[in-house]
Amino acid sequence: MVGYPQIAKVDGDCGANVKLNSSEVKFRSQLISYLNSVIKRAAAEAGAYYVDAENALNGYRLCEAPKGKAGMNGVTKGNDSGPFKLIGQESYHPTTFGHRLLSQNIVSKTTNLTTPTQRVLLN
Repeated sequence: MVGYPQIAKVDGDCGANVKLNSSEVKFRSQLISYLNSVIKRAAAEAGAYYVDAENALNGYRLCEAPKGKAGMNGVTKGNDSGPFKLIGQESYHPTTFGHRLLSQNIVSKTTNLTTPTQRVLLN
């Protein structure tokens, strides 16, 4: 099981496309840490391997990334299918670069995907 990455730097310099104030960034950070603790506990109870990805985007999160190098999208213009095309579905999801960072994190923490893991079957 893989945890969630932090998406924005607390007390960072957020751009206009982030649309989160400092209290909201802090709340989301705390929420992500809490969710990861729940996922980690569930993995342990199920005998599954947990991969900590919380810091996988550090240096490239919203509110800290160098220009053009964000690992996470802020609010993006919609061009998706469906009735609501104002905001894109990729808003607040990893960029292509962010997916690469997450992949590198998983590979490094699983010894290039060779760390023995237990398969969990769900009923």
